[in-house]
Amino acid sequence: MTEIVHAQRAKALYEVALKQSGHFTTQQAKTAGFKENTHPYHVSRGNWIRIQRGLYRLAVFPESRLGELTAWYLWSRDRKQRPQGAYSHLTALELLGLLQAPQKRVFMTVPQSFRRTSQTPATLVLYKADLRQNDIVEIEGMPVTNFKRTLADIAKADLLQPDQFRAVLEQALTLGVVDAQFLSALVGDQFQFRFDK
Repeated sequence: MTEIVHAQRAKALYEVALKQSGHFTTQQAKTAGFKENTHPYHVSRGNWIRIQRGLYRLAVFPESRLGELTAWYLWSRDRKQRPQGAYSHLTALELLGLLQAPQKRVFMTVPQSFRRTSQTPATLVLYKADLRQNDIVEIEGMPVTNFKRTLADIAKADLLQPDQFRAVLEQALTLGVVDAQFLSALVGDQFQFRFDK
């Protein structure tokens, strides 16, 4: 009987983790039937990998960039266990396909009201803003700022060298995801060089 119960719990947790690149929260493990005092046991046995306080990955799932981003998205959850963050800035550029190399740091925008009692991990660069629904697109089940919002955020934060940013702008225009009028207004307001395409 105990083996059947354990198998049911493991299956329930696996189904949750499967949708989250192998990741899950303490609360999700508890909901699947794993008592919190058993979590260290599963880590020590190598079944679970502890990512951060309250955040784990099932060991059967390999590390991946998508998995890493899923984990930090889950990290942004509020007291009701709802993730609050949206990927933005350079991470959004990466997810939108305008930046090829994955960045070492992960850029996320959280609501102005966002609070965590624990310290923000060094990997994360958090920006606070109350994003509108039309600022966001969904990629791999996670919210990501759209092309226009991302480019405006990067211009404001001055995260790329002018030549790098110009290349990104040209690529966005070529792909047709923004128009010349938007880019002209953006560059004219934020930079000392002109975008003349």
